[in-house]
Amino acid sequence: IWWNPAGLVQTEKNEIQWMGGDRLTSVPYTGMLSANYMLQNRMNFALSYFRPYHNTGFYPDVIAGNYEGFTKWTNNGGVLSIPGTPGSKVKFFDIADTAVQDFLKKAYRAYIQPGFQENIFAFTYATPLSPDNNLSMGINVKYIFNDGDYVADQLLLNEVTGYGVDLGFLYRYPMRKWGREFAVGLDLKDIAGQVR
Repeated sequence: IWWNPAGLVQTEKNEIQWMGGDRLTSVPYTGMLSANYMLQNRMNFALSYFRPYHNTGFYPDVIAGNYEGFTKWTNNGGVLSIPGTPGSKVKFFDIADTAVQDFLKKAYRAYIQPGFQENIFAFTYATPLSPDNNLSMGINVKYIFNDGDYVADQLLLNEVTGYGVDLGFLYRYPMRKWGREFAVGLDLKDIAGQVR
């Protein structure tokens, strides 16, 4: 349902699925709960609840030099020294000083891209498009909102709500000679949507 709603056609019966857990000790609980109902012609309907956690992406390059006035997260009188030729670009992972890396990570998480938790309710419809069930299509209609209780750097993040529509296709080609199956899928995430 999450990766490609067309895959729901592959279920053999009505199902309730649950998955969850903490990926790391420093991130909140993540999980998924889903229930689907299959009709005799393999059309499927499902209701799902997803709770993904989005941490930061890649850390950006920085500019080498000495920067004064940083009193938060520094122990050296508010001076941050990024090694290299002053004014030159330095890749984040080329910085050998782990204290500088830790400072930049905290600043990035707090001010540039804080991690956030979101909640997604999804209604899914999936149906075969061919008589042999090898070609199928699925659609997700999602209501998305962030977790208002998630705090980044002791600050509550703004409330955000929105909706999204995903469209997925799946083609399965049985290769009976080898006892295997070739499958190719296409999932178009958020082809329509709005976030406020």
